[in-house]
Order: sequence, then structure tokens, then C-alpha cells
Amino acid sequence: MKTLITIILLAHGFLSIAQNPNLFQGTVSDSLDHSFLPYASIGIIDKEVGTVANNQGDFAIELSPEFDNDSLKISMIGYESKTYKVAEFKKILLKNSTINLSKKTSLLPSISVKGRKLKDGVLGNVVKSNTMVIEFITEKLGYELGIIAKIKRKPTVVKSLSFSIVESQFDSLRFRVNFYDLKDDLPNEIINSSPIIFTTKIKKGNIDVDLSQYNLIMTEDFFVSVEWIENPIRTDKKLIYNFSLFGSKTFAREASQSKWQKMPICIGLNLKVKH
Repeated sequence: MKTLITIILLAHGFLSIAQNPNLFQGTVSDSLDHSFLPYASIGIIDKEVGTVANNQGDFAIELSPEFDNDSLKISMIGYESKTYKVAEFKKILLKNSTINLSKKTSLLPSISVKGRKLKDGVLGNVVKSNTMVIEFITEKLGYELGIIAKIKRKPTVVKSLSFSIVESQFDSLRFRVNFYDLKDDLPNEIINSSPIIFTTKIKKGNIDVDLSQYNLIMTEDFFVSVEWIENPIRTDKKLIYNFSLFGSKTFAREASQSKWQKMPICIGLNLKVKH
């Protein structure tokens, strides 16, 4: 009976794909050892069309003909990105559904913190009140929101990230933490050299992510975000954060590779640092 159910589910999935000619599937892998790359980002640049691969490197993305002349980017922390015209990308997937990415060298330079005693500090928004809240309502993988962190002393060593959940109706949530340099006061390129992924089952309260192992040493202002990378089984549940009207402003984007938008709030997200 279990085998029969599995066959029926698979058949239903293939039928759904066949009925949608704009749905394209593929796998992102390492160009050398051909291992899959979990949670790679796939999206049309500056458009709200994008997704994130699953933990096996597999992805599905809907690409209608109206985007054929736009550029699509595939990226993974620690790897060289690839960019295609959407029309070209479709043809490639029809011939070979595997996209290979090549490793690149470390993004963060080696910086010494010797010579003076570092002091504890906090960057970002510490919001203790739950009187002002915002609901996380998107179902798009790759949705990101974060803040610009203005350093006070050089170098600044990032030790942990914290944000508060007012209410979560999910059994568990999986996010990725991304650090970007800035260009024209907007997030530019990711600067952490390895993925930072965490899972939480917290329903209400503070989430603290230990970042001490990632050697995050900053000498300039930067942007830090939390990215939604894995779909829950159900999408009709709530996830609510707190915010304030004062502090480090929040920026968000709807999908992988889409434009960043400034939000009129200050999300309750902060970093513990030594500087």
C-alpha cells in the first residue's frame, strides 16, 4: 500500500509539471565533485521571480515568456555565480538539468584583532516591546529582511545575531543569515565565506544564533539579513516579528536576486559584537 501511495504522489507531481510549461526544474551542484549544493539561490535579477534550492540542491522555478530577455542569476555562498538570459537558461535545463558552480576563494580578508582589548557591544535594534508587530506573509523562498549595521570601532568582531518572534505557528523554521557589503547605502555582495543556516522551533521569544565560528571581522559598515530558505509543510500559518519606528532601518526583498526595498520600520534584529 505504501508503494502504491508513493507512485500515485509521484505521478501527480509529474502531471502538475506537465500541465505548466513555464515550470522549469534543475539541480545545482559542485563543478568538481558534483555534490549537490543545498539552498542555492536562483532568481531573475531585479524581478520578484526567484526561489531557493532544497537541501538536495533541487529547485523548481516558474519562468513565463515575458522574462525571456531578462537575466537570471544562480548563486551560492563560497561559489562563483552564473548569469544567463532566461531564454538561454530554459534551453540549458531542457538539455541538462544540472547547473555546476565553481568554488571561489575566501571572501573575508585576514584581519588581526591583536594589540588592544576588545569591548562588548551591540549593533542594530533591540526591541523589547511587542506593541508594534509585523506579520511575515510571503511564501516565496529567498525572501530576506535585515538592517544596516554601522560599526563604531575598527575592527568589529561579530559574535551572535538575535531577533525576536512575537508569534510562530510553525513547528520549525529554517533561515539563512547573510552578510553584505554596501554600495550606495544598499546591500551589495555577500561577504561571509560559508553559509550560515539555522533551524528554530521557538514559538515566542528571542532567537539567538551563535556566529563566533564564522570569523566575521568587519572594518566597514555592513548589512545583515535573515533569509527564508525552506518552505513549511503548510503556508497558512503566521509568523510575527516586533519592530520600532526608530533605529537601524530595515530593507527587504521579495525573492532571490530581486531589488531591495526600504521599509518604514526598524525590525527587532541586532548583533552582539566585540570592538
